[in-house]
Amino acid sequence: MIESIILKKNAGNGNGYDAFPFPIYPLEEQKAPLSYGSIDEKLNMLNIPLASDYGIEKKSQTAISIMRTFYTKKINESLKWLSQNHETPLESTHYIQPLLENLKKYKEDYFEDPFSSFLSALYDSLVFNDSWINLKKGQFSQLIKIIIPLNNNPKLDYENIDKAINKLEKLGLDTTPF
Repeated sequence: MIESIILKKNAGNGNGYDAFPFPIYPLEEQKAPLSYGSIDEKLNMLNIPLASDYGIEKKSQTAISIMRTFYTKKINESLKWLSQNHETPLESTHYIQPLLENLKKYKEDYFEDPFSSFLSALYDSLVFNDSWINLKKGQFSQLIKIIIPLNNNPKLDYENIDKAINKLEKLGLDTTPF
């Protein structure tokens, strides 16, 4: 049995809806002719399936932690090279590209993790007006020092993320347009 949400016009002024869980049975067991995403005009009801009805599963904290570490290592590899060798955009492009791709991929795939908010701010601040070009070697090494403690924090929350984003600002990366 899968639950979904039913919105039913309330009897009061007719402008509002009441929401309540409703069991949806497999088609052969359905007791009412109400299907996913359908509107029953007679009853003034709208059936809205939950995310789980579409096969969207919430990732476990263990899986997120493993993937966070995996991406952090890849991100830090690029940052380490940049912190040692960044002189001109031409020679650094080979390393900035995978860095930006990994930042973007993590924030798209693990958006429910607070760490993705930090990576999103970092990504946006690096690509805004190509600001990564103007960063110095030491600034790239400082990014590593910001990312590693975030990755290792078992109770990462948005307060920690805000502090880390403020460190990006102090480092000279502009996160305010985002």
